[in-house]
Amino acid sequence: MNEDEELKSLQDAIYREKVERARRMTSLEKFEAGQALFEIGCQQMLGNIRGQMPEASEKEWREELRRRLAIGARLDALQLAETYCG
Repeated sequence: MNEDEELKSLQDAIYREKVERARRMTSLEKFEAGQALFEIGCQQMLGNIRGQMPEASEKEWREELRRRLAIGARLDALQLAETYCG
């Protein structure tokens, strides 16, 4: 087995383990994992906003985060409408 094949095999094994771990999770564990990922994403977005708006206040950073989240929600809604309504 060459190096590329070994890497692919390892990647496949890791993916299978992640899938199996997710299948073993309860609904509550899945919900909590989703919430944790959302919180991490918000912290990353806040860091980016701080970098883009260094002169702004904490309140302004949080308002910008809410604005961006609202845009994302609208885009998600549009995508769902296109998917299910044509």
